[in-house]
Amino acid sequence: MESTIFDINYTLLDNPDDYAEAAVGRNNYIKWVKFDFTDDQPNGNKMKVPQTEFANIIRTGVHMPIKMQDNDPNGDHEGSTPVGVITNLAQKGNKVIGLGALWKEERKEAVEALAENFNSGNPPKLSWEVFYSESEVDEEGIESLTGVTVRATTFVGDPAYKGRTNVVAMASNEDAKKEQSSENNKEAKLDELKALQEQFDSLKSEKELLETRASELNTEIETLKSRNEELTTWKSQREEGDAKAQLLTTRRESLLKAGVTLTDEEWATKAESVAAMDETTFDFYTQEVAVFASKKASEEAAASKKEEADNTKIPAGIGSTETRTPYEILREALNENRGEA
Repeated sequence: MESTIFDINYTLLDNPDDYAEAAVGRNNYIKWVKFDFTDDQPNGNKMKVPQTEFANIIRTGVHMPIKMQDNDPNGDHEGSTPVGVITNLAQKGNKVIGLGALWKEERKEAVEALAENFNSGNPPKLSWEVFYSESEVDEEGIESLTGVTVRATTFVGDPAYKGRTNVVAMASNEDAKKEQSSENNKEAKLDELKALQEQFDSLKSEKELLETRASELNTEIETLKSRNEELTTWKSQREEGDAKAQLLTTRRESLLKAGVTLTDEEWATKAESVAAMDETTFDFYTQEVAVFASKKASEEAAASKKEEADNTKIPAGIGSTETRTPYEILREALNENRGEA
């Protein structure tokens, strides 16, 4: 692949933050590196940057150089030259972590050496270079730096932080894109899972409400069934009672037509048995009581006539013991006149 050089115009910006854009994924000639810039503990030189200075590191560190000596990842600070720049810094716990862009074409041999070390399981180590305005030494001889401004961070073989400021990841631009895409996919999946969880919780709550309502409706249904059974029984009994009353009225009228007259008291004692009869049995019963009633009426009529006859006897004289009827006396008198005794 050929390369060329172009002259370009430039403008100094009063507020570069207004033009800042994300660099990851824009240039295929960059090797990205993640690293631990510092922590708040003392290094091998008995110096430390307290957390109160982390904001100064983050504010002053972006765009400052990442350096290396003679393309050697295990070199020293002396004579080191830039192989890239710091593009981002952020606090994470008691650390400041960084993201850097290494120049794959401008410092090809240096970047390849760094990548080779990293891929072989021997990650390059970094050591910061800072300016500071003041420092204070405590009783243990630890010097705390204040008023910190970042000068650079440098790949060295023997850093003062002894393995605490290593490179933690290296990736080409395509790898960075994939990693970013993977992170985006993870976030999308997490958002999807969160949405599904919320939907599940909502459906679970709705299900519980529906189950509660279903239980209430079942109770109402059972109550209505019980009430319906009561009404059905009452209706059936009422209809049976009405039918029985109508039957008794009809049969009393039939008995009356057959000449059988019963008082209310007499009817009350016979009503249940009369209602229990089928039609054939009732017909026989009607004929039987009609005959009985006719015979009883005849006997009552005969008795009434006899009573009337007895009432026509000639009264005997006062003090008389005569018990014969006037007819018997007359007959006996006629017989005597004929000479009959």
